[in-house]
Amino acid sequence: MKNWFIFTSVILLFLASCSSEVAKTENDSVAKTPEKINATQVAKVDISGMVCVMGCGSDIRKSLKATNAVASCDFDFVEDREINTASILFDPSKISESKIKSIIEDINEHQFKVVRSSSQKAEQEGGNVESSAKDGKEYAPVSMSEKSWKFPNILDLLSSIVM
Repeated sequence: MKNWFIFTSVILLFLASCSSEVAKTENDSVAKTPEKINATQVAKVDISGMVCVMGCGSDIRKSLKATNAVASCDFDFVEDREINTASILFDPSKISESKIKSIIEDINEHQFKVVRSSSQKAEQEGGNVESSAKDGKEYAPVSMSEKSWKFPNILDLLSSIVM
């Protein structure tokens, strides 16, 4: 009987902690809504010095997103490949391709080196992309999307199972 009580208490505590609303304290200021990024440019950046997509890619992505001018950053990464490619969707009115390059190269005490970069104008509704590559090569259009994942509410999950 005692084990059942402990088990039930732990389950109830877990369920109560999974509410979908965030408690607001007196010291909380008004929640800041992230500024919308009008990302109209795609930069293809070849980077040397990356050893993994989880750590290195995360460092690069966080540094670029902190500028509030980069909408997304995806990687074409292959382990043990010397040069990997990042596709960066950004707002050219807030940040330049050269600033993106310098941000990447300043991460982790200059661990990364940008070997080559080019940019393309991205269309809002997909389709063809005009190439403005500085090296004269054509690049395929890049489809970018913001990836997000949200942990499901346990109560909603349980109620869907029961019903």
